[in-house]
Amino acid sequence: MDLFSLGFGLPLCRCLRLSLRRIFLAFILFISYGNCRVVDFWDSNFGKPKSKTEFPTSIVSLSSESGKDDATQRPNVVFVVIDSLRADVIGRYGVTPNLEKLQKSAFTFENHLVNASWTRPSTLIFFTGQYASRSSVNLWDYATPKEEAEGFQRSKIPKLPEILSNNGYYSIMIGNNPFVTNKNGLGVNCGFETVQDFSNLSNDTPKITQATIRFLDDFSVQKSGKPFFLFLNYNDPHKPYTPPANHLARVKTEEDLVELKRNYLGEVSYVDEELEKVFEKLKNLGVWENTILLVTADHGEVMNPKHATSLFTGTDTYFGHGSDLLLENIHVPFLLKIPNQMQGRKFTARTQSVDIFPTLIHLTGSKYEQSSSLDGWDLSGFWESNTKSQDWSKRPYYGETRFTQGIGIGSDWLLQKSYRFHKKGSFWESLVVGKEPLFYYNADKDPNQESPVKVMEPTQISLLPEPLLQEKIFFLHSNLRKLEPPISEYFVNFSKSVAEKTSKDEMVSLQINIDAGELRLLSGEPVLTRQTAKQWIVDGAKSNNFSFQVYPDTVFPKVQILRNGARLPTSLWGVGTFGINPEYCNQNCEALWNGSGADSNKNSSLLIQIWRRGEELRLSKGKSEYTPEALDILKKQGYVQ
Repeated sequence: MDLFSLGFGLPLCRCLRLSLRRIFLAFILFISYGNCRVVDFWDSNFGKPKSKTEFPTSIVSLSSESGKDDATQRPNVVFVVIDSLRADVIGRYGVTPNLEKLQKSAFTFENHLVNASWTRPSTLIFFTGQYASRSSVNLWDYATPKEEAEGFQRSKIPKLPEILSNNGYYSIMIGNNPFVTNKNGLGVNCGFETVQDFSNLSNDTPKITQATIRFLDDFSVQKSGKPFFLFLNYNDPHKPYTPPANHLARVKTEEDLVELKRNYLGEVSYVDEELEKVFEKLKNLGVWENTILLVTADHGEVMNPKHATSLFTGTDTYFGHGSDLLLENIHVPFLLKIPNQMQGRKFTARTQSVDIFPTLIHLTGSKYEQSSSLDGWDLSGFWESNTKSQDWSKRPYYGETRFTQGIGIGSDWLLQKSYRFHKKGSFWESLVVGKEPLFYYNADKDPNQESPVKVMEPTQISLLPEPLLQEKIFFLHSNLRKLEPPISEYFVNFSKSVAEKTSKDEMVSLQINIDAGELRLLSGEPVLTRQTAKQWIVDGAKSNNFSFQVYPDTVFPKVQILRNGARLPTSLWGVGTFGINPEYCNQNCEALWNGSGADSNKNSSLLIQIWRRGEELRLSKGKSEYTPEALDILKKQGYVQ
């Protein structure tokens, strides 16, 4: 489908044909599938199906011959993540025989993309079904400050392990992923009942396998009467690449491989062999047929030397990740086996890691009421309703990582350097704001994404020599802005009494300061007696209502109300959303944004009212602190030297 027909509509006759076809398909699907939902994939809204996502009873429990609500008949879930595994490795080089065997009885999603390109945000996407920036946890630094971890726990963000536990599953994580627990200051509590993390140990791969087999044996012996949700996370083939010698010998190719890539492939072979032991244990215990099995990765790995220096972070990212959203960094495998599946199928539609959450909710028959909060789509229509790949052709990809936001529609890609959610950290010192250039790629003409069209800022799109190129980039950029999760907005209302009662001898003003980033006007036209990127002084006698943002959304504005240059008593302040509470407003007024309440109460006796609308604040309080344990983990896994 042409890029512009997606945004500007179809010819009338084609619309009529599609409408008739949809009515016919809906009737057939209603007769054939009963409870299965029908999604209107022709809706013009980006990012979500038009119809509300619903999670009917799983196909597994519907097919139960006994008709009993027996917990032992609900499917187990084994969710395998192989860190840094690129999509183009499976089936090549002779290093993935067991994954290739799995493909014969599983669904293979050949065009699967993750929505972030390093482990922590990508893992949180798995467990929330939402883009990473919707949580309070930063996309930038490795550390997770205490206030971010607490904000994640406080929030209403869904947590897959917790939801499955509430629906009768036993949830356990076994693997090397320091970001799924808050015990070391690197991650957050994702809701698992049990966590066995091997990130602080050397030669962790066989230890992870052994722990998994022990769990499966013990759980089988316990006969607990409930299914399990096992999140199995191998760190190999993440750097540093140290494969056993016998697995290096298994790499078969005529390519002239650099040593790093050969070692990487050796580690892929190592994990593939370890997975075979887990698969065989599931079969020997008799639970393979009634197990949902997913195998995917949290991100890819940069192996193109032309991408060695990131256009977005400026860092060396050769045989690394996390510094861009190029396809080799986000295109990963996704294999899915459902219970009693005998035949494999391949799908070419573009799917995304946000889709895993709603798909698992559906397949397990779990109850979850907040489906409208999800950014992902349920994939079960591919095998339950025979959804066609072209039905998803206009769905855009959206991603976020360090200094980068990206959108992809069809073969057209636009990546933008972005400070939108930036947080200065110990290992990611940089300017907090600056130029945010755009990079356009056409993946058909430039499949390796080596020759982007660069635009220094959005206002320069119209200066490009080709009108068609202008339209494409403008279209992508405008939809990137639509897809990105919103950041906080601050609203200011000066009462009429300010203008009526003030005189030349009595001036009331509002002073807004920030430590980092810049203030950006959203609406209204305040009269500024002084303006810099980090400070506004607004003349109350000449202003009315306006709204602003702090960019990036990681610092609190410090607000003071002044009369003739002197600070006013807080009793004259208004109360708004997230609580401007006069009793607790100290010099930096952080409590001003942390409470709760309604919007402006329009009390005319108050001189100025300020309120905030937005998600959990992404608070930045300077550099993050690392415990010795956290630093050991980061050094062991090659994150820091």
